[in-house]
Amino acid sequence: MMNFERGSISVFLLLTFINLFSSVAQSADLVNVPIDHEVYLFIDRLAAKGILPVGVQASRPLSRGRVADLLIEISRRFEAGELSLSNIEQAHLKAYSRIFAQEFRKRGINVTPQQERKYFFTLEDTEYTLNIQPGLQQRTVIQQSDAFAKPSQKSERDGTEIIFIQPTIFGEIEEKFVYNTDFKWGPLISGERYIPRPSESIYSNGDFKQVATLKAYTKIGWHGLSLELGKDDLWWGPGRHGALMLSDNTDSKDLLKFDGIMGPFKLAAFTAALRSKLGNKYLSGNRLEMNFPDWLTLALHETIIYADRFDLGYQNPFTIYPIALAMTEYGIEGGYGYSGDNMLVGGDFNIRIFPNIELYSEFMLDDYYTEGGLLQHLRGWDTKFGFLLGAYYVDPFNFKDTDLRIEYAFVNQYAYTHESSINAYTNRERVIGHHIGPDADDFWIELKYRFNDKIQTSLAYELLRHGEGNIDKPHQPTDAEEWEFLSGITESTHSLSLRLSYLSIGNYSFSANYNYSWIKNSKHQLSVDDSKQQLVVEAEYIF
Repeated sequence: MMNFERGSISVFLLLTFINLFSSVAQSADLVNVPIDHEVYLFIDRLAAKGILPVGVQASRPLSRGRVADLLIEISRRFEAGELSLSNIEQAHLKAYSRIFAQEFRKRGINVTPQQERKYFFTLEDTEYTLNIQPGLQQRTVIQQSDAFAKPSQKSERDGTEIIFIQPTIFGEIEEKFVYNTDFKWGPLISGERYIPRPSESIYSNGDFKQVATLKAYTKIGWHGLSLELGKDDLWWGPGRHGALMLSDNTDSKDLLKFDGIMGPFKLAAFTAALRSKLGNKYLSGNRLEMNFPDWLTLALHETIIYADRFDLGYQNPFTIYPIALAMTEYGIEGGYGYSGDNMLVGGDFNIRIFPNIELYSEFMLDDYYTEGGLLQHLRGWDTKFGFLLGAYYVDPFNFKDTDLRIEYAFVNQYAYTHESSINAYTNRERVIGHHIGPDADDFWIELKYRFNDKIQTSLAYELLRHGEGNIDKPHQPTDAEEWEFLSGITESTHSLSLRLSYLSIGNYSFSANYNYSWIKNSKHQLSVDDSKQQLVVEAEYIF
C-alpha cells in the first residue's frame, strides 16, 4: 500500500526538478482565483451577452492569468468599438483591471500606479515576489424558528456574531512556482447555536468557540500545463446554485491536481484525501471540457471514491473509470455483487442560441440497473442519478443591468449512497455534490438589479422538497426494488430572500440578507409545519 502523502510529495518534487530546467510561463499567473470571487459573476454576465465564450468558467477555480486574459480581451474589443458595455459594466471592468494589474503588466499592458490596486505589503526581487493582503470581516446572524402548528411550543430565537481576520499571502520564487495561503479565522463572540457554512469548520476549546477556513497550496506550470499540491476548492459544472459532482458544499480538500489547456480542450485530473468518522478515504476525478464555437461548451467527467488504500490505477488523467474499475479494484472486498468503490460519471453543457440567454444542464449517473427492460432499467433502485437544468437571462425584456437566473435540480433516492458506508459520496459527512443530497429536488429563481456600480439588490424564491431518504440510507435487501420519487412523507420548504449589498470592488463591502422560510411536514412529520426567519448582516474591509 502506498502512502498518499509520501507519494504525492515525491511526484511533486520530481516534477518541480524537471520544471527548473524548462521554460515556464509567468508563474504568478497560476495563483487561483477563489471560486466565490465576485469576478466570476462579471464573467458569467458577459459570456451570456456573447462577449466571452459561453461556459468559459464551467469549472472553477480559474487562474489569475486566465481571468486577466479574459479581461484584456474585453478591454481590447471595447476600445476597438467591437462591443458595447453599460456604464456599470465599464466601471466593473476598470475595477477588476486594477485588481489584476500585475498580470496586465506581464502581458505588455501599460498600467499606471493610479490604475493598480496595491497590496498592503509587497516584496519584490529578481528571484521572488511576496504579496500580503489582510482583511477583516464581521458577520451577524439573527434567526428565529416558530412551530406554529403547535401553539404550546415557544418560538426559538438566536443571534450570533463573528469577527474574522482573513489574510491572503501569495507570490512566486524564481518564476518557477507559486505559493498561496488564504485563511479566515474568528472567535464566536455571541450565540450558542451557530451553524457553520459548508466551507467553515468550528472548533471548541472549553467555552471558547472559533470558526476557520483554509486554502494553502503551491503550484508549478509549463507550456499550458500546471500541477498543484495543497488544500483548495473545486467546482465542476455550469450550475450557480449547486453542482452535482463537485460543489462548495464541503470545506477545502487536500489534493494533488493537474490541469491542461490545449486549444479548445481543457483537461483536469485530481486526487484528494477525504475525511470520515469511519476512516480515511480518497476521491479521484477526471474532466474534459470542449469549447469549439463560442456559443457551446461540452464537458464529460468522472469521479470515484475509494477507502483504505491509495490506488495508482485512478491517478492516470487519461484513464476511463468505467473500463478501469474492474481491473483497479480487483481483490477489493465488495467486488462481488457490487462495486467496492463508488464511481460517478456525468456531463454538462452551456449553450447560447438566443441573444443574452444562456441555457445549461448537468447530468450525473451514480450507478445503473442492468436487468430487465428499459422501464425497469430506469426504475430499478440501483439506477442512481441526478440532473440539473438552468437558464440565465441578461437584461431581460430590455431592463438594463438586470439578471434573471432559474435552476432546477433533482437527485433520486439512492444517489450518492453506497453499500459500503465509508464510500458514500461525502467529505466530513457532507455531500460532495449538490447540497440538496439524495431523494430531493430544488427549484430556485433569482432576480438581480444593479442601481449603480456599487449598489445592487436581489430577490430570490426557492422550493426545496426532500423525501425521507438521505446519504446515510443506502438500499437494504428488504427495501423495494424500485426507487421512489421523494419517498415517504415529503418535507417542503418555501423560501423568499431579499438581499441588498454595497460593494467597492477590491476594497470593502456591506450586505444584508433577509430570508423567510415556510416548512410543510417539518422533519417529515405529517401536518407539522414550521417557519424560520434569518437576517445575515456582513461587512468586509480589505487593507
